[in-house]
Amino acid sequence: MKLQARSIPFWIFLTVISFGIIGIIWWYKMTKEVIEEAGVGKIDNPELNLVWLILTGGLYYFWWSYKISKYLSTIERSKSIEPDFWAPLFSLYFGIFLHQSRINFITTRPAAARAPAKKAPAKKAPAKSPAKK
Repeated sequence: MKLQARSIPFWIFLTVISFGIIGIIWWYKMTKEVIEEAGVGKIDNPELNLVWLILTGGLYYFWWSYKISKYLSTIERSKSIEPDFWAPLFSLYFGIFLHQSRINFITTRPAAARAPAKKAPAKKAPAKSPAKK
């Protein structure tokens, strides 16, 4: 499963009118996509994250935000995008919105912009011709 760009206002609207149910689905889908894209499926899974979120009464959300932010930084580096240094800290406050914004940036960035810039070959100095007398 690849990372999927989503409209943040639309998903917030759906979350509000469904009394949070769609928000949990959004959270689960995003977690699954990030874990698969980061390649950490053997040590982490979205189902266990959901269980921990419920068992801790939502406190696990802070650890999840930090962890997903670190996974997103890894994905950004693999796609030649410089990750934001402050993203893990800001994710504690803005969580799912910040993560979805970063996913949208990763998925909508043109492929040419993702490739590292190639250095132009150095210009050779013209050969000096022997001085004429």
